[in-house]
Amino acid sequence: MRNMPKLPVPPLEETKERYIPWIAPFVSADVLEEAKKCMAELLAENSSGLLLQRELVKFAQREDVANWLEPFWIEAYLSERRSLPLYSDNVFYKLALAPTGSELERIWRAASLCHWAGKFYDLIRRKELTPDWDHGQMLCMSQYELLFGTTRIPRKKVDEIISFCAAGNAPFPTHITIMSEGNIAFVHILDEDGNVLPVERIASGLLYILDNLKLQEGLKGAGVFTALPREEWAAIWEDLERVELNQPTLEKIKSSLFVMSFDDASPRSLKQFPIEGLVGSGENRWLDKSFSIIVFKDGQVGVTMEHTCIDGSIMVRLCSYLVSKAREQKYVSFSKEDCLLWERGILYLNDILGKKLVDAKKWLASAKAKSFFRVIELEGIGRSSLRSRGLSPDAFCQLALQLAHYKISGEFVNSYETVMMRHFYHGRTEALRTVTSESKEFVMTMLNPTASVDKKMGAFLKAKETHKKRIVQCKSAKGVERHLFGLKSIYEHRDMFNLDIQKAPSLFESRSWKILNHSVIATSTSSTDGLELVCYGPVVEDGFGGRYLVFDDKVFFCLSCREPQAHVLEDLALNLVETMETIYNMAESFISV
Repeated sequence: MRNMPKLPVPPLEETKERYIPWIAPFVSADVLEEAKKCMAELLAENSSGLLLQRELVKFAQREDVANWLEPFWIEAYLSERRSLPLYSDNVFYKLALAPTGSELERIWRAASLCHWAGKFYDLIRRKELTPDWDHGQMLCMSQYELLFGTTRIPRKKVDEIISFCAAGNAPFPTHITIMSEGNIAFVHILDEDGNVLPVERIASGLLYILDNLKLQEGLKGAGVFTALPREEWAAIWEDLERVELNQPTLEKIKSSLFVMSFDDASPRSLKQFPIEGLVGSGENRWLDKSFSIIVFKDGQVGVTMEHTCIDGSIMVRLCSYLVSKAREQKYVSFSKEDCLLWERGILYLNDILGKKLVDAKKWLASAKAKSFFRVIELEGIGRSSLRSRGLSPDAFCQLALQLAHYKISGEFVNSYETVMMRHFYHGRTEALRTVTSESKEFVMTMLNPTASVDKKMGAFLKAKETHKKRIVQCKSAKGVERHLFGLKSIYEHRDMFNLDIQKAPSLFESRSWKILNHSVIATSTSSTDGLELVCYGPVVEDGFGGRYLVFDDKVFFCLSCREPQAHVLEDLALNLVETMETIYNMAESFISV
């Protein structure tokens, strides 16, 4: 894996040439002129921009730096102060597993998921997990080392990441955290030799533990704290740490492989899953864990991911693995038995913590009421039918979303799509800005009542090619934002690099930079294997989240927003369905001519 190429630092001249075309479609003329001046200053002789570029190149070339973006990117995540599940940091994946018929079958499914998650962990630990590939290129597998046993710790100003399963750490954890009815337990699913316990034994033990866990003393429902804004949670964490009797439980949570949540909710449709999946009541969640498996009351299953160290492609592979194995696992009758090594997790409370828990529950209820989601399933249109009509699935979704948003707002806004960069060692992501001159022309052509089908389809094909070109640029480290983010990060850490720069380049104070870093529409997609739904909250208060999946026979979107945009969410959803159908029908009539 170390033979993989390191992430290069693009020449500053190339990034300058790309910056203006990337922002031009969604900024005003005066902002664009200001941006041109800022970019010229960035490359002026003896400028701070050139100095930062030289320092970034030196940093990237250091032997002890796997990837120049990685430390800055993780720090950016850990600096987020808002609620993790209600904005875009936490992601929820609904697994394609049908409801179970009884409580015993639900426990069996949970045991099966624990078992196979343990097997996946064992593959990682023994370095036997087969590599991921993308169009013939092997991808970096380093993120898998942080998938298990990793926890985000709330701290003032900047959080902390602790991993107990990273390469070289010993001894490795063998337990998971169980959460049910606000109670906590720790259960070992691996034996002392690292062997994963059989499903039957885990099921018998889980049944016993869940029946006996309700007698717990201490603070019940403390998981709600993990949904709070980070500064508030950090202060509460310090309060919890001050109680010496809480130390064993806090340490066990941090070191556990993952969380298994037995949830009280039973969402009846995909429309109910987003908010229940992302946070639920909060009492059966520990949202700071790298991932949690949630088994709902009716046996349906979801997974939540904390995004700091892990990107979506990693979690999608785990979800696909769990679904395939759970489907193969045949139910076998079992009885309740105290056969697992387990212990209760107790967090002791005082009057202050008791009051803060009440306040946290009130805050979460209010915050959930201000979070809105809309699920769209468009059946009859899928990967094969789109491709047969010359409609690239990804470009189809992005252009339909642009057209739908323009129809309700009358403006083009900064829109973001995540692009994976795991082709590079320790690679993360790049930001693709989806509004282009060609996509704007497509939108205006589609809204022109006199434009012919040929002209509309021609505009789509041009926009599609530009979109595909930008994806290639981003994957090959020739995007715009991560490079400039790296320069800005070097400036912000100038003392660490012994740089005598008194003032940041004007670009980083400019209106164009602020607009670029305010993603009104934040989107992403992935493989659909084993999934029914994926969702997350918006990135900004006045924007939208848009997670989409293109199946063989349908297109799925989950749109999200906060209260300021709630009044237009339904219109956006309805227009999105209409625009997808319109583009599809246009392509069908075009090829039939």
